[in-house]
Amino acid sequence: MSKSQTPTSPTARGRRTRETILRAATDLFHSKGVHATSVDDILEASGTGKGQFYHHFGSKESLVRAALRDRADRVFESQGALLAGLGSWDGLRDWFEAMAASHDLRCCPGCPIGRIAYEMADHDPEVREEIERYFGRWRGHLGRGLSTMRAAGLLRADADPEALSEFCLAAIQGGILLAKTRGSVAPLRTVVDQLLGHLHSYGARPADRA
Repeated sequence: MSKSQTPTSPTARGRRTRETILRAATDLFHSKGVHATSVDDILEASGTGKGQFYHHFGSKESLVRAALRDRADRVFESQGALLAGLGSWDGLRDWFEAMAASHDLRCCPGCPIGRIAYEMADHDPEVREEIERYFGRWRGHLGRGLSTMRAAGLLRADADPEALSEFCLAAIQGGILLAKTRGSVAPLRTVVDQLLGHLHSYGARPADRA
């Protein structure tokens, strides 16, 4: 193994340091909020120094954008199988149920991306663009799944996948916020049930499939 490939090489150490800072910041942004989290808080939580912080990220704003991308990538990676199944009624139900269950297990801390959006979207155009890309990915997955269902005759021809995916995303975010406020996943589960009922109202009848 060459020196540049060893686990103790500067490049390997640098990647680990960057990842340590990133994960510590992501957790703090989620639990405390962006504005309430200082660079010193991040350094203390990550066990790193200011020189390392500014070498890897340059500024807190740059770190916020990196944290958004990292969180989004991890979310979509963890839900790959569920997202692949969105083109069926069972797949939709499984995804909605998984969303509710994940917040129940975390004791309703709220959506990590949503929290940053509430704080930063009006103040940082670059952060707003990152957030829109994140929600755009959700809309894309849902929209493609609903389009597949319409093409397969599971949804009526007048169902609008783009509008329905936007509606679902907005309702889920509202349910997450209410769940956090109430300290119970019940509002989110109500949203999930109502969303499924609403989508089923667009279900194709046997005569529509003929």
